[in-house]
Amino acid sequence: MLIYFIGPGGAGKTTLAKQFSKDFGAIYYDLDEHFMLNLGNISQFINTYGYK
Repeated sequence: MLIYFIGPGGAGKTTLAKQFSKDFGAIYYDLDEHFMLNLGNISQFINTYGYK
């Protein structure tokens, strides 16, 4: 089962997902962290390449 936490910045998605992963012994995976580790700054990427 996959659970996606989607919403605006600052809404508590990361905090809630981390807590759920602890409570239920699930794997927590943050796409923003993955992106930043592999491609760098998200804002800079969007400014350079846009959303497409």
